[in-house]
Order: sequence, then structure tokens, then C-alpha cells
Amino acid sequence: MKKLLGVLISLYLVYFAVEYVLFRFGKGHDVTYTIASKDRNYEIKETLVTNRKNNDDFYSFNINDQFKFRIYDSLKRGQKIIKDIKYYQDEKKECMYPIFRNEDYPMDVLCIQNNQMIHYHDIKGTDANLDKFVQTLPNYESKNFEDNVSSREDIGLVTIYNNNFKDNLHIALTNYKGLYNLSKTKSKEIKLFTNDVYNNSIHALVGKYFVTANYNLEHEFSSFLAVNLNNNNEIEINYNGSLSFDSYVQGIVGDSMYVFDSKNERQYKITPKNRKIEMTSEDGEIKYYNGTIFEIIDIDEIGSSKLLFVQNQTKNGTELVSKEEISGYKYNLSSVNNKIEVTRTSLTGEGKTYLFSANEVRNVCFYKDIIFFIDGNTIKMYSDKTGVRTLASMNELTFNKNIDYDIYIK
Repeated sequence: MKKLLGVLISLYLVYFAVEYVLFRFGKGHDVTYTIASKDRNYEIKETLVTNRKNNDDFYSFNINDQFKFRIYDSLKRGQKIIKDIKYYQDEKKECMYPIFRNEDYPMDVLCIQNNQMIHYHDIKGTDANLDKFVQTLPNYESKNFEDNVSSREDIGLVTIYNNNFKDNLHIALTNYKGLYNLSKTKSKEIKLFTNDVYNNSIHALVGKYFVTANYNLEHEFSSFLAVNLNNNNEIEINYNGSLSFDSYVQGIVGDSMYVFDSKNERQYKITPKNRKIEMTSEDGEIKYYNGTIFEIIDIDEIGSSKLLFVQNQTKNGTELVSKEEISGYKYNLSSVNNKIEVTRTSLTGEGKTYLFSANEVRNVCFYKDIIFFIDGNTIKMYSDKTGVRTLASMNELTFNKNIDYDIYIK
């Protein structure tokens, strides 16, 4: 009897170990299920994508081959996580609000209008019957999708709208003496340079470090300055040699930034966490990152143009692409009524969704389904969970296009 009990315990342990491995390291799941309501049945195709290289985890839903959307949240990696659907229809549009099982997820009502999907917060107040329908929805909070600019803080020349910041969000905003490290509660101006620098082009965000060439030196520089955005600690990374200011950042790979010195035809790898600078060019050849692996190319192939690494986002005319193979999006920009209208399609087949309109959309950064951008003198973000939010404003953003920012999320 004791032997049988030991075998059963061992089998249970093996079973739970296998379940844990599948949960922790599995690639997700595909399930199809049906929800029945009084007037309609809903067939839901649910896909969870996890643990894919160079891709963020997300759920994808296809409801009746009509409403197709994603959410970038693990939701405990459950299956069949939609338990109910609330539905609205009139002559011009159909709307749907999913209710998730055991989760209070801040999702907006989705509507299909004029052959594209649009969120309720973009048409709120245009249809009294739809407004009444939304008021009956459980756990729906319209304030989740409002731009909250009531709380603000001034740091130097910047105004920060604290309530719109996520707790783990940092914005590294360059200025003439260094940068502003902007966050929800501990924003700070950090002065790195003695004299004003009007075009700090040799800088990048490498993990939690903002890294810049040392502009305190003239003609050439032999060190980089770095700021840890978590604690504002400053470090200097020295090199036994010199780089010309005719250099540019080729890209970020892992924990390192790659810089090419055009004047001296040399490439450097800067790793701030190790306070290390290495020359990576040799015998007239440099490293080139193609988005997957490094290649070795001849410096003579570069010519006078800049050779930039393939990163996970690109901008080509009126198209922005977040290039993760599975979880990426394509954002399309078009001029409508003197505004820039932004719509989105996925790289794997979901249809077009209207997101927002702005006077200007430039210096774009992506994080999961969030898009950060500059509109005039303001830095804004858009997310399906929040709509458009104003994060910071600075008049210099209007006049000096060389001022830049980077996004760090812990």
C-alpha cells in the first residue's frame, strides 16, 4: 500500500511538473468556443501567443469573423477567458463589449462603422442610444479613456501631466544641457554639459541607461556619459582613444550601443552596464545587425550614407511599422480635414482600426500596443486601454526638431 501511494505521489508530481513547464515555457494555445445570449450566438476564436523570440505576449480574439482584436495582457494565461458579450446595433454601426472571466480588464467598447473598427471613446456623445447602452455595462469606466491633465508639475522648461504617467514609465527628454528624466513622481533635470548643445545627435537609450557622447570636449571626444534612469546616477565611460563628432548611432543590440565614426571609419560598441567601450571594426570591416544576426561588411560599402541596423520599428513615408514578426502592427498615417489620422492593422491579418487624429505625429516610439509620439509641443501616448494621453509639454519641441526623447519602461 505504501509503495502504491508513493507511485501515485510521484505521478502527481510529474503531472504538475509537466503542467508547470507547459504554462511557463509553452507557446500559448488556440481554442474555439461559443457563447449563447438571448438574441445571438458568438463563436470566439481565442489565441494566446507566449514565449516567442522578439515578440510580446498577447491574446488575439476573432468573434464571429467580425470583431478582431488583441490585448497585451497575460490574464493568467487562462483559456476561454471571455464569459459574456454585450452587443449593440443600429442602422450605422455594430458594437461589442467583451466581459472577461475573473478579470477586471479596462477595455473599451468596440464598434464597426464605415468598414473599420473604432473605439467608443472616439464617438462618445454622438449617439444617445449608444451612450445609454454603455452606461449599463458592468465595470465600464469612461474615465479610463479621458486625457487627465488636471495634475501637472513644472520641471525646468517642461510641464509634466503626472496622472497620465504609468508607474513604471520614464521619458528621457533631451535638452541643451543634458536631459530631463520624467516620471510619475520623481522627475528631474540632469545637467551633463557645461555649454549649451543644440544638436545632441550621438545619443541613445540602452536598457535603463541614457547614453550620450561627452559634448564637454571639443573637436573629438574620448568618453561617453550615461545616466541610470532608475536612480539618476551618472557615470562616465572612458576610452583610450578618441572619436570624432562626425559619428552616429547605428543601433542598439542587447545591452550595447553601436556607433560609427564616419571621419575615422571606425565602429565602436558601448556597453554602459559594464562601463566598457570596444572598437569593433577591423581590417576595413564592421559589424552590421540585420535584425536577426550580425554580418560582417566592408566599410567601403557604406559610402556617404548612414548604415543603420535593422530595429523593431521603421518609418517609411506615411507608414509606421512595429516589426515584431507576430505581435507587430502597421500604423497608417493620412491627412483628413487638416489633421493626421492614424489607423492600425496587424501584421497577421486583423482589420483596420481607427486610433486617433493629431496635428502632427513624429518621433514615434512603440511599446507593445502603445504608440508614443510628438504632436506640436507635446509628447503623447496612445493605448487601447487609455486612448490618447498627454504626458509632457515643452515649447522648444515646436522650434527645435533636434530635441529628442526615449521611452524606458521598467
